[in-house]
Formats: sequence, C-alpha cells, structure tokens
Amino acid sequence: MRTLLHATLGILGALLAYAPSEALPQEAPRPVRWEQITTDLEIAQTTVPVNPILSSELLFLRSSLQKYRVGIIQAREFGWRRNTVAALGGASRAAVAINANFFDEQGRPLGLVISRGILSQKVHLGGGTLSGIIQSGLGGVKILSRPDFNPAGVSDAIQAGPRLLSSGVKVRGIRGSSALSKRSGLCVDRQGRLVMFVVSSGLLGVSLEQLQDELQRPGIDCLDALNLDGGGSSQLWVNGSIEGAPNGFEEISIQASDPVPVAFALFPKESPPP
Repeated sequence: MRTLLHATLGILGALLAYAPSEALPQEAPRPVRWEQITTDLEIAQTTVPVNPILSSELLFLRSSLQKYRVGIIQAREFGWRRNTVAALGGASRAAVAINANFFDEQGRPLGLVISRGILSQKVHLGGGTLSGIIQSGLGGVKILSRPDFNPAGVSDAIQAGPRLLSSGVKVRGIRGSSALSKRSGLCVDRQGRLVMFVVSSGLLGVSLEQLQDELQRPGIDCLDALNLDGGGSSQLWVNGSIEGAPNGFEEISIQASDPVPVAFALFPKESPPP
C-alpha cells in the first residue's frame, strides 16, 4: 500500500523507462492491480506513455457506494469563493473529493449544481464542452447527456464535459481530443461502481483520446465517463483519517494550481450532510 501511495504522490522515475510508442502496439498493457484502502474503497494506478520518452500516471479510486454516498461541496457554504479540493473535503468531513465544475474568471461555477436536493445553478445549454451530467438520487449514480437530464428524484448533480464514453462506446468528434493536459473525471463501470480518476504525475498529462483508451482497458471497464475541469484545476484528495484504513495510511492529495468553487465527494453513509 505504501509503495503504491508514494508512487501516486509524484514519483517520476518511470518516465524514462518506456520504449518509443511505435514499439508498443503489440505489447499488452500491464494488468490493473486494485488495492483496498478500506471497505468499499479501492485504489489503482496505470501508466500512459505520451511520447517516446515521457509517460504520465493515472490514479483511480473505486467504490460500489454500499458504504458511501455522493455529495456536492460548494466553497460558498464555508464562506469561500474557491478553495482547494483538500480544504473543501476537510471542511465538510468527506472521505474523498475531486474537482468538479468548470468556472468563470470570477470563480463562479459553470453549469448545473444540485446539492442535497437544492438546485443552486441550472443546466448550461450552450456549447459543446459541458455535454454531460453526473447525478445521484433514487436511480443511483448515472452519467447522462445534457438533453437526457431530468431533475426528478435527483439529490446531487454537477455538469461538466465532454463526455468520454457512452454505453461503453467512445464519444467521437471531441474538439482538441489529442492535446495533452492534466485531466480528472468520473465514470460508472460495468458493475455500476463509481470510479474517480486524475493524472497524478507526469510533465505533459494525457490526451482525451488516451484517457478514453485507459478507461476502457480491462480492470477499469468504464461504461459511461465524464471529463471534469482539467489543467490547473485537476485535483483529488483522500482523507487520511478515513475509517477502516490500515495502520500507516496517509492522506492522498493530488494538488493543483487553481482553487475550485465546487467539489464532487464521497461521504460515509452514516455521516450527516456537510
């Protein structure tokens, strides 16, 4: 566990260990190895070669949501315009948190925000980027296209994009899909589990096309996937005091340069709302 977590937090020694990408197509990817952090929360890591010399690391967290529930954290509830995901997660006593909505120059979130059944911001209808919504409610956790969203029975939801996978198929025609950047996002896998993912190390990040491939690989098996705000906003945090974690478990904090107004989080089901 410690070896995996420490590698996650920024070890770049593997960056020079890959042959040119032209030599890799016939080589099967390494099996994805999931390790349990605590009951109903697992962690895994994959390596993505981005050119003949450099590679990036992707960190995945997975939960069946038997012990956890989805919650949306808004910085304004704590008197902030924006803050780090670690600060938002810590203030709300979350178990896990990841950045969520895109936002404007004033730090105002763009697109739908629903928290604890309260609509804070309506669906953004224009453009091709904010094309997806992830919602939690009576029907479980789902990732939908923007036109398919219906607020009935939804307790928590955010809007982001672009959608990366739909019913197990890659979404085509995404603008700038080959550009490299730091990324983060959410998916629902073929067993209905929620998966959070973020680029945890690497100088260049990954492209959306590479991300689509990683999300479909055996062991990850995403069915529907949504990209979140990337670049300097991509960040993820796991509470170091999470109940049931092994002795010696330490906080995981994939940091970023930009504070954010909204975070998507997991809370123990028995805990009160933030």
